[in-house]
This record gives sequence, structure tokens and C-alpha cells, in this order.
Amino acid sequence: MKVDYVHIFYDISDIVYSLASQRHSGIGRVERAWLSRVANGKVKAHYVFERQGRTVILGPAAGEILVQWERLGRASSMPILSRVALKIGRNRFALRRALMKQAVARPSKDWAKVGKVLSKVAGPDSWFLSVSQRGVRAGLHAAIERAGIRSAQLIHDTIPLDFPEYCLPGAKNHMEKFVAFLARECDLVLCNSQVTADDFARHAHRINGWPPKGEVIVAHLGVNLTEAVEGGRLPPAIALGKPFFLVLGTIEGRKQHEFLLDVWEEMARRLPREEIPQLVIAGRWGWKIDKFRQRLAASALNGFVIHVVEKPDDSSVATMMSKANALLIPSMAEGYGLPVIEAVQWGIPVIANDLPVYREFVGDYPTYIPISDINGWVTHILCSSGVRTRRTVPAVTSWEEHFSKVIGQMNAIAKASHLMA
Repeated sequence: MKVDYVHIFYDISDIVYSLASQRHSGIGRVERAWLSRVANGKVKAHYVFERQGRTVILGPAAGEILVQWERLGRASSMPILSRVALKIGRNRFALRRALMKQAVARPSKDWAKVGKVLSKVAGPDSWFLSVSQRGVRAGLHAAIERAGIRSAQLIHDTIPLDFPEYCLPGAKNHMEKFVAFLARECDLVLCNSQVTADDFARHAHRINGWPPKGEVIVAHLGVNLTEAVEGGRLPPAIALGKPFFLVLGTIEGRKQHEFLLDVWEEMARRLPREEIPQLVIAGRWGWKIDKFRQRLAASALNGFVIHVVEKPDDSSVATMMSKANALLIPSMAEGYGLPVIEAVQWGIPVIANDLPVYREFVGDYPTYIPISDINGWVTHILCSSGVRTRRTVPAVTSWEEHFSKVIGQMNAIAKASHLMA
């Protein structure tokens, strides 16, 4: 088995919470993909976990524990590692306890001690890797640098800087600091798209006044398709024999669910009730969405042709994808847009707002209609409400291609430093 040249210290601070709580987001999917890659034995790995001001370095077996937990949690709501703990509501505690058995030293708030631990286990070509879009505290970063470890971090988007009105309070300030940190400190900045890379460069120059210190590369994300499970945990109100359209992802203002409600209300004015296609909204409730929730609750279409599936698991999402007439993406802004890639991999038609990032990685595959054209959306949805069609699947980036590009760049930077030494 070919082993990668580098030694990765993978940041699991966020993924521990998301796996224990079974709360998965787009960023969470990327975290889990990288976890599987780092833990598969082809790369020397340790794991970094921060909690309540303490940092602990975990050995290679911690990755195997997390992968097992993720797989069992996906197949069952009661992972083996937490069966007893789950009964008393201590799922996260059970996972952390299993992980702590792999610690190479006790958790510490003392950055000097953390640095010594890192120096002890780090190889000559070690990298700290975070794909969580979370800021690393200055003390930890200093400890990483003192140990001779380079840093690589992924930025998913700069939406809080470009569309702060759609984000939580404090998100803009957090992103400002995150961009400044990446530009000032990171040896390798990973961008999921050229759109994100351009946005990052623009904001980094605005904030710091100079270009990023390290290298910036674009590495498109991959996608893992889950097998469709017939009838898997779908609300009985959804009539699979009738046309339905799917919108997938966190229910938040930026994703323009309220626009889709406008579209469906317009169709209700034009059509008999029995001819209105179904809209399935799949995702967890997010932020700044109160107006939409109130409108939906008061709508006569709610529960009749509009159905909300909260926090669907992967198999249910796969089942809905396989049965949908089309995926609808009216979002105002995206750094990437994993649901589009997933739909493309299924050959499912996509109707989307015209965003440059979609054209970057799936070209003309979607039908692009600006959200200023409500009549265009109504017309195309109704035209797509007949027999479900599937399209020829174009070539898109695989996870292995993503990993190879990132790890290849890590190897190149490490080797170049040896030649300069």
C-alpha cells in the first residue's frame, strides 16, 4: 500500500460534536470525507481536539474510532460505543471518553506543554489540517509553528462578508478574523472553488493590505452517494406517485425558501388544487427564517403540497433524490453547493439561480433561471412535472481527486523546503 509522504494532524474539534449529536451540515460532510481519508492508513496521522480551552493530541486509533462511530451512527440511531450512554443522554460524553483513551498526553491549557507534545510526535514534514472553517486560537497556532508543523486550512465561502444580512449576529466579525488569520498565518489555503478563492483574495487584501502569505489552491469537493432506501423514513403525506420537487439544505434566508413559497402560491392561483406539484423542503431549521416559518404555517399549501422533512438522514435524502422530478436551488450565494453535485451524480434535473460557482463545476447542466423571474420558475417547474427524467451524468470531481490535489501540494511544499535548506 502506497503511503503518503506527509504526516497530518487533523483537527476533529467540530466533527466530534457533529458525530455525537448526529447533526450533519455541508461542512460536516467535508469533515467526514477527510476523516475517512486520513484514518485509512495511507497517511501518518494524529488528531487535535480542542474543548473548553483545553487541547489534546490523540493517536492514530482515534480516527478509527470516529470512522466506526460515523458508520454505525449512519446505519443505526444507537451506535455501539454509546448504547449505555444514550439511555441517559450522554452520547457526546461516551464518544469523548473513547477518544481520550487515545491521548498521547493529558489535555492541557498550557500552550508550551501542547507544543512539546506536538514536537515529540511530529515528523519532519507534518501538517495541521482543518476543514471546519473555524478559527484556530493564537496559542495553538503558535504551538503548531514551534513544533515545525505547517498549517493548511479550508475556506468554504466568504458569505458572511458579502451577505451579512442573511447570517447570524457575529458571523461577519468571525469571518473577518478568519480570513485575516488564513492570509497572515497559513502555509496553504484550500478553496473549494475558484469563486471562493477570488472572494478570499479580495477580502484578504482589503483586510490585511497585502496578498496571502501562503499558497492558495482550488480543490473542488467530491461527493459520496448513499444508496436509495425505498420509502426510507419519508413522511406519509408525500405522495411518491405524484410529481414532486426537492430543495435540500439548511433552511435559512440565503437559500430563498420564501421565494419557492411565492412560486407555489402563484401555481395555486393558476391551477386546480389536484394539479399543483409537491414541494419537499429537506433540511434542518436555520437562522433568520421566522417570516418564512410564519408564512408557511399559515399557508393552505402547507401539509397539502408543501412538506418539510426536518433533519433527514442520508438514506432518506437518497430516496427523495431518486424520486424527485428535479432539485431546486434558488440560493442567493454559495461557496460550492454540494446538493447540486449530488443531483448531477444522480442525473437529476436541476433548476437553479444563475450563480457563477455552479457554472464553474457543472457548466450548463442546470437550467438557470434568475429568481427575479418567478414566471420562468413556475413555467419550467410545470413543464418538468410530467414523467420523471434522468440526464447523462457529466464528469465531476471525485473525493480521491480532491485528496490527491491537496496532499500532493503538501508534499510539493515539503520537498521544496528540503531543496532550499
